Amino acid sequence: MENSIEFVNHNKIKHVRFIVNKILFCNSHVHNDFEIAMLLEGKGITTINSAHYKMEKGDIVFINSGEQHSYQALSEDNYINKEEFVKNTPLFLILQISNHFLREYFPEIRNTMFESSDVKKYIPKDQQKLAIKYLLNLAKTYFEAKHFFEFELISKLANLFKEIYSRIPYKIISSEEKDRLKAKSDRIQRIMSYIDENFASQIRLEDIANIENITSTHASHIFKDSFGITFQEYVNMKRLEQSILLMNNTDKTLIDIAYESGFSDPKYMNKIYKKYFNCTPKVFKDEAQKSKNFLEINQDKKEELWFDEEASLKTINKFLDELN
Repeated sequence: MENSIEFVNHNKIKHVRFIVNKILFCNSHVHNDFEIAMLLEGKGITTINSAHYKMEKGDIVFINSGEQHSYQALSEDNYINKEEFVKNTPLFLILQISNHFLREYFPEIRNTMFESSDVKKYIPKDQQKLAIKYLLNLAKTYFEAKHFFEFELISKLANLFKEIYSRIPYKIISSEEKDRLKAKSDRIQRIMSYIDENFASQIRLEDIANIENITSTHASHIFKDSFGITFQEYVNMKRLEQSILLMNNTDKTLIDIAYESGFSDPKYMNKIYKKYFNCTPKVFKDEAQKSKNFLEINQDKKEELWFDEEASLKTINKFLDELN
């Protein structure tokens, strides 16, 4: 992703978007919307700032406006063939809500920071099934888009936020704190943009420290605090994304792909593939060619399959039937 800032389009209804997608890896990004992600099947990891949430079916996370976040499949799982990809790749229902939603009635929403992302922590066990069903029915209303669906959707979303505010601790941040958080976010975006533009070369942590006029130790802490991983691990993930992109869109040899993706040599690329996919690049490439209908490698370097409206509605109805 060129600058790792996602501009969310609310094409169907103002301030709201639902997405159903399978995600192998979606790199760290930020946007101004609140985001609620519920895992429908499979197992995955959602990273919010530096916190990692291992998710299983029915788990729900809440992401504040402006928070860094990413999604990925569990690294120890094996996704080297089509059947395993379909079976194990996490399937998410994602709800994105603008921080301008209902601000005419509740202006504090723009400056709200919820203090926890683990939604189910605040829902009694005997109510968790109802919460899952509520989100699924919201998505059904959105994808069916029947006459006057806008009234029903806005009403239910307003009730959802009432419940979120009632259950999850939050604070209304001051303008000064908001500016401080923005300055921190801007620095992170500059660093991510620099890595996006230079990961194919022998980029160093010292380079970033010099550009930002900070120490290497401070730069290292920024990565740990913001992403929960080291600088080198972050760069290796970018190189891994690029190598997958080249595998799926070019006829280049694996040797050429290794060097063009920034790996020091093909052996090191092999090591990274075995770490994340439990296979060699050659095996991954061969199996990915068979699975291309299931794996979309797009220009934003996201490895995910987006469902269209018809497929999304079919998926939502399937999970609602399972709950009934």
